Amino acid sequence: MHVLIVDDVAENTKLLASVVRRLPGVVTDLFTSALEALDWARDNDPALVLLDYHMPDLDGIEFLERFRKLPGKHNTPIVIVTSETDIEVRLRALDLGATDFIVKPYRNAEIRARVSNLLELQRARALLQVQARFLGDRAPD
Repeated sequence: MHVLIVDDVAENTKLLASVVRRLPGVVTDLFTSALEALDWARDNDPALVLLDYHMPDLDGIEFLERFRKLPGKHNTPIVIVTSETDIEVRLRALDLGATDFIVKPYRNAEIRARVSNLLELQRARALLQVQARFLGDRAPD
């Protein structure tokens, strides 16, 4: 499963990637530009997004808003990894569809646990969609 990591500081993307790559079946896609990450997301379907809030080209809220408008991206979990403590920013992000927040500095075990849980939910959601299509195809006319 692909995890999209977006942070304008390359070292931060590498650190997060080194943590989540230890989970089985995880591939990471790293971007230091929110605009480039958004372009990539138009043609790709990450199972999860780890997103910094403070970035120069688009902040995390703007990225979140644009990402959610892309076809098929409504249910993709987005975790904002930030040192931002302003409750208004958090509430706005939640209103726009952020799934969770992780506060910097974070612990690697916390990142792995949250990412693992969210990826497992994505796997379950995908399985339910396959089963629903299968049952829909078998329904009598």
